[in-house]
Amino acid sequence: MRPWLGVGAGAILLAAALIIEAPASLLDRRVADLTDGRIRVTAATGTVWRGAGELALLPDDVRVPIAWRLEPMPLLRGGLAGSLTAGDANRRATFAVEQENFVVHDFAIALPAASVLRTAGIPDALANAAGTLTLDAADLARRGDRLEARANLLWTDAVLAAPVTGGRIALGEVRLAAAGSGSEVPATLSNSGGEVDIAGSLLFSARGTAQIDARIKPRPGLAADRNEAIAAALSNIGRADGAGGYRVVWPLALR
Repeated sequence: MRPWLGVGAGAILLAAALIIEAPASLLDRRVADLTDGRIRVTAATGTVWRGAGELALLPDDVRVPIAWRLEPMPLLRGGLAGSLTAGDANRRATFAVEQENFVVHDFAIALPAASVLRTAGIPDALANAAGTLTLDAADLARRGDRLEARANLLWTDAVLAAPVTGGRIALGEVRLAAAGSGSEVPATLSNSGGEVDIAGSLLFSARGTAQIDARIKPRPGLAADRNEAIAAALSNIGRADGAGGYRVVWPLALR
Protein backbone atom coordinates (compact mmCIF):
# COMPACT_ATOMS: atom_id res chain seq x y z
CA MET A 1 0.00 0.00 0.00
CA ARG A 2 2.93 2.31 0.62
CA PRO A 3 3.68 2.88 -3.08
CA TRP A 4 0.04 3.92 -3.61
CA LEU A 5 0.30 6.33 -0.69
CA GLY A 6 3.40 7.80 -2.29
CA VAL A 7 1.63 8.20 -5.63
CA GLY A 8 -1.36 9.82 -3.92
CA ALA A 9 0.81 12.24 -1.97
CA GLY A 10 2.70 13.10 -5.14
CA ALA A 11 -0.53 13.80 -7.01
CA ILE A 12 -1.73 16.10 -4.22
CA LEU A 13 1.55 17.99 -4.21
CA LEU A 14 1.46 18.30 -8.01
CA ALA A 15 -2.11 19.65 -7.90
CA ALA A 16 -1.13 22.16 -5.21
CA ALA A 17 1.84 23.32 -7.28
CA LEU A 18 -0.37 23.78 -10.35
CA ILE A 19 -2.86 25.84 -8.33
CA ILE A 20 -0.12 28.01 -6.81
CA GLU A 21 1.42 28.62 -10.24
CA ALA A 22 -1.90 28.97 -12.08
CA PRO A 23 -1.33 31.33 -15.01
CA ALA A 24 -2.57 34.91 -14.78
CA SER A 25 -4.70 34.36 -17.90
CA LEU A 26 -7.14 32.33 -15.77
CA LEU A 27 -8.23 35.58 -14.10
CA ASP A 28 -9.74 36.74 -17.39
CA ARG A 29 -12.38 33.98 -17.24
CA ARG A 30 -13.55 35.04 -13.79
CA VAL A 31 -13.64 38.76 -14.65
CA ALA A 32 -15.58 37.99 -17.84
CA ASP A 33 -18.11 35.94 -15.85
CA LEU A 34 -18.59 38.70 -13.26
CA THR A 35 -19.12 41.42 -15.92
CA ASP A 36 -21.11 39.46 -18.53
CA GLY A 37 -18.11 39.65 -20.87
CA ARG A 38 -17.99 43.47 -20.88
CA ILE A 39 -14.59 43.66 -19.14
CA ARG A 40 -11.65 41.36 -19.87
CA VAL A 41 -8.06 40.92 -18.65
CA THR A 42 -5.62 40.72 -21.56
CA ALA A 43 -1.83 40.40 -22.02
CA ALA A 44 -1.67 38.77 -18.59
CA THR A 45 1.68 37.78 -17.07
CA GLY A 46 2.63 36.21 -13.75
CA THR A 47 0.20 34.02 -11.84
CA VAL A 48 -3.47 34.28 -11.01
CA TRP A 49 -2.42 35.25 -7.46
CA ARG A 50 0.05 37.96 -8.41
CA GLY A 51 0.28 39.29 -11.90
CA ALA A 52 -0.08 42.16 -14.36
CA GLY A 53 -1.85 42.81 -17.62
CA GLU A 54 -4.37 45.12 -19.24
CA LEU A 55 -7.98 45.80 -18.32
CA ALA A 56 -9.97 45.88 -21.58
CA LEU A 57 -13.38 47.58 -21.82
CA LEU A 58 -15.61 46.18 -24.54
CA PRO A 59 -16.89 46.82 -27.15
CA ASP A 60 -14.34 49.63 -27.70
CA ASP A 61 -11.36 47.53 -26.48
CA VAL A 62 -9.92 50.44 -24.49
CA ARG A 63 -7.05 49.11 -22.36
CA VAL A 64 -5.52 50.24 -19.07
CA PRO A 65 -2.41 48.64 -17.50
CA ILE A 66 -3.16 46.87 -14.21
CA ALA A 67 -1.35 44.84 -11.56
CA TRP A 68 -2.99 42.71 -8.89
CA ARG A 69 -2.58 40.49 -5.87
CA LEU A 70 -5.35 38.03 -5.03
CA GLU A 71 -6.31 36.16 -1.90
CA PRO A 72 -6.78 32.41 -2.57
CA MET A 73 -9.92 31.52 -0.60
CA PRO A 74 -12.40 33.95 -2.29
CA LEU A 75 -11.26 32.77 -5.73
CA LEU A 76 -11.90 29.14 -4.80
CA ARG A 77 -15.46 30.17 -3.78
CA GLY A 78 -16.06 31.85 -7.14
CA GLY A 79 -15.29 35.43 -6.03
CA LEU A 80 -12.35 37.81 -6.20
CA ALA A 81 -10.58 39.69 -3.41
CA GLY A 82 -7.23 41.41 -3.16
CA SER A 83 -5.53 44.62 -4.24
CA LEU A 84 -5.23 46.38 -7.58
CA THR A 85 -3.40 49.23 -9.27
CA ALA A 86 -4.86 50.63 -12.49
CA GLY A 87 -2.91 53.16 -14.51
CA ASP A 88 -1.45 55.04 -11.52
CA ALA A 89 0.96 52.56 -9.95
CA ASN A 90 1.35 54.73 -6.85
CA ARG A 91 -2.20 54.08 -5.68
CA ARG A 92 -3.30 50.60 -4.65
CA ALA A 93 -6.99 49.82 -4.20
CA THR A 94 -8.45 46.92 -2.25
CA PHE A 95 -11.53 45.03 -3.39
CA ALA A 96 -13.76 42.02 -2.85
CA VAL A 97 -16.35 40.74 -5.33
CA GLU A 98 -18.67 37.77 -4.89
CA GLN A 99 -21.75 37.17 -7.05
CA GLU A 100 -23.56 40.55 -7.14
CA ASN A 101 -21.91 41.98 -4.00
CA PHE A 102 -18.72 44.03 -3.99
CA VAL A 103 -16.56 46.27 -1.81
CA VAL A 104 -13.94 48.69 -3.19
CA HIS A 105 -11.67 51.05 -1.23
CA ASP A 106 -9.37 53.80 -2.48
CA PHE A 107 -9.77 53.24 -6.21
CA ALA A 108 -8.94 55.77 -8.94
CA ILE A 109 -9.00 55.41 -12.71
CA ALA A 110 -9.35 57.62 -15.80
CA LEU A 111 -10.96 56.34 -19.02
CA PRO A 112 -12.55 57.71 -22.22
CA ALA A 113 -16.15 58.67 -21.47
CA ALA A 114 -17.68 57.04 -24.55
CA SER A 115 -16.04 53.68 -23.82
CA VAL A 116 -17.19 53.63 -20.19
CA LEU A 117 -20.76 54.52 -21.14
CA ARG A 118 -20.94 51.85 -23.85
CA THR A 119 -19.46 49.21 -21.53
CA ALA A 120 -22.10 50.10 -18.93
CA GLY A 121 -24.88 49.68 -21.51
CA ILE A 122 -25.92 53.36 -21.48
CA PRO A 123 -28.32 54.33 -24.34
CA ASP A 124 -26.64 55.45 -27.56
CA ALA A 125 -27.88 59.02 -27.13
CA LEU A 126 -25.63 59.30 -24.08
CA ALA A 127 -22.90 56.88 -25.08
CA ASN A 128 -21.91 58.92 -28.16
CA ALA A 129 -19.83 61.25 -26.01
CA ALA A 130 -16.34 62.72 -25.77
CA GLY A 131 -14.03 63.62 -22.93
CA THR A 132 -12.42 61.76 -20.04
CA LEU A 133 -14.09 60.23 -16.98
CA THR A 134 -12.00 60.15 -13.81
CA LEU A 135 -13.34 58.16 -10.87
CA ASP A 136 -11.97 58.76 -7.37
CA ALA A 137 -13.69 56.33 -5.00
CA ALA A 138 -12.81 56.29 -1.33
CA ASP A 139 -15.51 53.66 -0.72
CA LEU A 140 -17.96 51.83 -2.98
CA ALA A 141 -19.97 48.81 -1.88
CA ARG A 142 -23.04 46.75 -2.58
CA ARG A 143 -24.25 44.36 0.09
CA GLY A 144 -27.49 42.69 -0.87
CA ASP A 145 -30.09 45.44 -1.24
CA ARG A 146 -27.83 48.20 0.15
CA LEU A 147 -25.35 50.51 -1.52
CA GLU A 148 -22.60 52.54 0.13
CA ALA A 149 -20.70 55.30 -1.62
CA ARG A 150 -18.12 58.02 -1.02
CA ALA A 151 -16.95 58.83 -4.49
CA ASN A 152 -16.47 61.60 -7.03
CA LEU A 153 -16.69 61.33 -10.80
CA LEU A 154 -15.21 64.09 -12.95
CA TRP A 155 -15.97 64.37 -16.66
CA THR A 156 -13.48 66.75 -18.28
CA ASP A 157 -13.79 68.19 -21.81
CA ALA A 158 -17.31 66.75 -21.77
CA VAL A 159 -19.18 66.69 -25.06
CA LEU A 160 -22.52 65.02 -25.73
CA ALA A 161 -24.23 64.24 -29.04
CA ALA A 162 -27.26 66.44 -29.70
CA PRO A 163 -30.33 64.44 -30.76
CA VAL A 164 -32.33 65.78 -33.72
CA THR A 165 -29.80 68.45 -34.73
CA GLY A 166 -27.01 65.94 -35.35
CA GLY A 167 -24.54 68.30 -33.68
CA ARG A 168 -22.76 68.22 -30.34
CA ILE A 169 -23.14 70.14 -27.10
CA ALA A 170 -20.10 71.17 -25.05
CA LEU A 171 -20.79 70.48 -21.36
CA GLY A 172 -17.52 71.80 -19.95
CA GLU A 173 -16.44 70.03 -16.74
CA VAL A 174 -19.17 67.84 -15.25
CA ARG A 175 -18.99 66.73 -11.62
CA LEU A 176 -20.87 63.93 -9.85
CA ALA A 177 -20.43 63.60 -6.08
CA ALA A 178 -21.97 60.63 -4.24
CA ALA A 179 -22.10 60.12 -0.47
CA GLY A 180 -24.52 57.96 1.48
CA SER A 181 -25.84 54.47 2.10
CA GLY A 182 -29.13 52.64 1.70
CA SER A 183 -31.19 50.95 -0.99
CA GLU A 184 -30.64 54.13 -3.03
CA VAL A 185 -27.73 56.57 -3.00
CA PRO A 186 -28.04 60.10 -4.43
CA ALA A 187 -25.24 61.93 -6.22
CA THR A 188 -25.13 65.68 -6.87
CA LEU A 189 -24.74 66.61 -10.54
CA SER A 190 -23.25 69.96 -11.62
CA ASN A 191 -20.95 71.52 -14.20
CA SER A 192 -18.80 74.51 -15.00
CA GLY A 193 -18.06 75.99 -18.41
CA GLY A 194 -19.47 74.66 -21.65
CA GLU A 195 -22.56 75.82 -23.52
CA VAL A 196 -25.13 74.78 -20.91
CA ASP A 197 -25.66 75.01 -17.16
CA ILE A 198 -26.42 71.67 -15.47
CA ALA A 199 -27.80 71.18 -11.96
CA GLY A 200 -29.50 68.12 -10.57
CA SER A 201 -28.94 64.64 -9.22
CA LEU A 202 -28.33 61.04 -10.22
CA LEU A 203 -29.99 58.43 -8.01
CA PHE A 204 -28.37 54.99 -7.93
CA SER A 205 -30.32 51.93 -6.83
CA ALA A 206 -29.10 48.59 -5.50
CA ARG A 207 -31.38 47.01 -8.11
CA GLY A 208 -28.91 48.06 -10.80
CA THR A 209 -30.82 51.10 -12.04
CA ALA A 210 -30.17 54.83 -11.95
CA GLN A 211 -32.19 57.95 -12.70
CA ILE A 212 -31.03 61.34 -13.86
CA ASP A 213 -33.11 64.31 -12.70
CA ALA A 214 -31.50 67.51 -13.93
CA ARG A 215 -32.23 71.00 -15.18
CA ILE A 216 -30.22 71.98 -18.26
CA LYS A 217 -30.23 75.51 -19.63
CA PRO A 218 -28.28 77.16 -22.47
CA ARG A 219 -25.80 79.66 -21.06
CA PRO A 220 -26.33 83.38 -21.66
CA GLY A 221 -24.33 84.97 -24.47
CA LEU A 222 -24.63 82.18 -27.04
CA ALA A 223 -25.32 83.16 -30.65
CA ALA A 224 -29.05 83.06 -31.42
CA ASP A 225 -28.75 80.16 -33.88
CA ARG A 226 -26.64 78.16 -31.44
CA ASN A 227 -29.09 78.82 -28.61
CA GLU A 228 -31.94 77.61 -30.82
CA ALA A 229 -30.06 74.46 -31.84
CA ILE A 230 -29.29 73.54 -28.24
CA ALA A 231 -32.86 74.30 -27.16
CA ALA A 232 -34.17 72.04 -29.95
CA ALA A 233 -31.90 69.22 -28.80
CA LEU A 234 -32.89 69.64 -25.15
CA SER A 235 -36.60 69.73 -26.00
CA ASN A 236 -36.18 66.24 -27.47
CA ILE A 237 -35.01 64.79 -24.16
CA GLY A 238 -36.61 67.08 -21.59
CA ARG A 239 -39.55 69.31 -20.73
CA ALA A 240 -39.39 73.13 -20.90
CA ASP A 241 -39.52 74.71 -17.43
CA GLY A 242 -40.81 78.10 -18.60
CA ALA A 243 -37.58 79.87 -17.65
CA GLY A 244 -35.41 78.96 -20.62
CA GLY A 245 -34.30 75.61 -19.22
CA TYR A 246 -35.32 71.98 -19.65
CA ARG A 247 -35.92 69.36 -17.00
CA VAL A 248 -34.49 65.98 -17.97
CA VAL A 249 -35.74 62.93 -16.06
CA TRP A 250 -34.11 59.87 -17.54
CA PRO A 251 -34.22 56.35 -16.03
CA LEU A 252 -31.24 54.16 -16.84
CA ALA A 253 -30.82 50.40 -16.62
CA LEU A 254 -27.17 49.61 -15.86
CA ARG A 255 -27.10 46.09 -17.23
